[in-house]
Amino acid sequence: MPRQRAGTDGATGTEGAEGESGATRELLLAVGQLVEQARVAGELRADVTVADVMLVIAAAPPRLTDPERQEAAAERLLEVLLRGLRPGRD
Repeated sequence: MPRQRAGTDGATGTEGAEGESGATRELLLAVGQLVEQARVAGELRADVTVADVMLVIAAAPPRLTDPERQEAAAERLLEVLLRGLRPGRD
């Protein structure tokens, strides 16, 4: 998994994407660009990396048999994850 560079040039902010498949490389580069744009806009903590965002994408709420509880769990997980990525807001 590529890591965010400490001093990103603003283009992609990733290193190590070269060894990935074409589609994976494109995804990682796109996420890197989004991470950099969000950071510049002040909407993302400075220490959040592409790998962190990929972990968030891969996270899934537990499987529940009740659709309403499933939706509530998914919404809560997303809320917690997004709050954790934002800088200094409660």
